[in-house]
Amino acid sequence: MFLMMAGSTVAFGVIPPFAHRHFGPGIDSSCASVTRSGGAIGGATAMLVDHAPLGRIGFFASWQSAGQAGELLLGALAAATAAAALSPARLAD
Repeated sequence: MFLMMAGSTVAFGVIPPFAHRHFGPGIDSSCASVTRSGGAIGGATAMLVDHAPLGRIGFFASWQSAGQAGELLLGALAAATAAAALSPARLAD
């Protein structure tokens, strides 16, 4: 599992920029993304549940989903900040 995730992370580093691709847009990065996230969510949730005290398993397991929602919100906030702060020409670079 570790080698699969490490290999797909390396693939993100060597995938050419979007402007230089010669085949379907995003196919290579989509495959690397699916490979990299293989099983990470289930394993993290299982670890949270295993370490939770009795009677609080659901609360501990919910932090996995809450964390993902928080990451999505922070990512959207970063993208909105960049879009507001930079000109369209600078964003296209």
